[in-house]
Amino acid sequence: MLGVYDFCGHYEWTFAWLEARGGKSLVHEYWDDAINQDSQRHASARILGKGIEGMKEYWGHSLSQEGAGYFTASTESAFRLDIHECPSKGFLLANGLEQYSDYCDPCIGWIGPMMKRAGFAIDHQHNHCGQCWWEFRQPSSGGLASGIGELAGEADARLHPNWKPGEQTLDSFWRANHPEEKAKRTSSKSQRSGGAPAWERLADLPVGCGNFACGVIDGDLVVAGGVTCQDGKKAWLDDILVFTPEMREWHQIGKLPCPMAYAACGSIEDGIFLAGGGNGTNSLNLAGSLDRRFTFHKAGKLPQSSFYSGAATIGGLLYVAGGTTDPDALTTATDAFYSIHTLSGQIEQLPPLPEGKMFLPAAAAVKETFFLFAGATFDASTQKVANSKDSHSYSVAERKWTSIAPFPIKARGVAACVLDGQRILVGGGFVEDFSDACFIYDPHRDAYAPTVPLPYRGMATLVKMGDYVYCFGGEDRMRHRTALCYRIPCGALIEGS
Repeated sequence: MLGVYDFCGHYEWTFAWLEARGGKSLVHEYWDDAINQDSQRHASARILGKGIEGMKEYWGHSLSQEGAGYFTASTESAFRLDIHECPSKGFLLANGLEQYSDYCDPCIGWIGPMMKRAGFAIDHQHNHCGQCWWEFRQPSSGGLASGIGELAGEADARLHPNWKPGEQTLDSFWRANHPEEKAKRTSSKSQRSGGAPAWERLADLPVGCGNFACGVIDGDLVVAGGVTCQDGKKAWLDDILVFTPEMREWHQIGKLPCPMAYAACGSIEDGIFLAGGGNGTNSLNLAGSLDRRFTFHKAGKLPQSSFYSGAATIGGLLYVAGGTTDPDALTTATDAFYSIHTLSGQIEQLPPLPEGKMFLPAAAAVKETFFLFAGATFDASTQKVANSKDSHSYSVAERKWTSIAPFPIKARGVAACVLDGQRILVGGGFVEDFSDACFIYDPHRDAYAPTVPLPYRGMATLVKMGDYVYCFGGEDRMRHRTALCYRIPCGALIEGS
């Protein structure tokens, strides 16, 4: 008599034995006949008879019996299943058992034909490491698979720490009902052997630094000011550094009028516009621009000090959201939202942030819309920072805020940049530790898709220049700033999502 876990090894061996004697077609026939139409015929009866209600009954019972870590969710037209720890796949991995080429395929091998008979198509992904997700809906219902967290919230398998699209081979099925309907595989291994490239390591910054102003000037990546850490203490910088893609190296090209860090910034036609921040001793309540000759020009004063804000430019205006007025006192967080004219320095106060006082959000602008992702609040009574996933967009034309799909995870210090004029890359930051999780937000779908993780965990900076996204610098562990610098083609990130 076989024990439950011993069965998993013999089960997998059977698939390999059948394939050796009759090819994949015999294996697929076995999954349909022996599982769908025999051992799991009770599942078919429930789902054929009750549809989504039958799915709730079947998987609610069977997965609890198997001891799987799972989550289910449903709407009137769809049923979703997230598996966090598949016990049978976990047993095979733990014991180094691998006889059949893909032990995860038997699931769609029997579920697919069953769902087809019941009138449902399947969206599904598995990572071969014990995590997967499924969505079942009638083809006539239209629509795409849900975005990350849209149906499952934080229980979405794509938010599991072991879900790593850039490092694993993901198998994907879209509106499928058969193992042969698997989408073309993508993996970090295939990327490095001739497919879409992974992150490319570039020359390090001259010093590990973060919290700088940055942007693109005449096709070069420019970093101005920031902080570094020496013996665990911050040192404020005034260097202006340039990375030239043709030379593939960093060099110092000038100095700011004084050390400057934590300023809001954005690219403008003639350079980079900066506002606020400090010099390590005092707050800098000023705004100004760094031009093509790397000369700083003052443009006006801010109504109050500004640190840890989110900012992006639209037209000739820099929009600044949230932040604190004191870098060492999170109790000074603000809900302020205003624009600064990048030529005159004129400031216009705009509707305050919908979620109230917050700091360290990610910001980006697409056409006439300003987007704000995640961030944090501070509870003075408990003296604790609380990360948020709430996200919003602000319409310049309508002069109003609108809630958008929440960021997939509660995080602060996330970075963002616009990829292709419409989609936004959002990644990194601090969750419960520093993160490399990366997502593409599509404003048209109001949904996020996971993509290739950042090349390191941290509050990095993301800048699009030419056909590449550059990831560099930032806080990668407490009281430390990294000098790392990488880039990746924009297309590789889109393909990896």
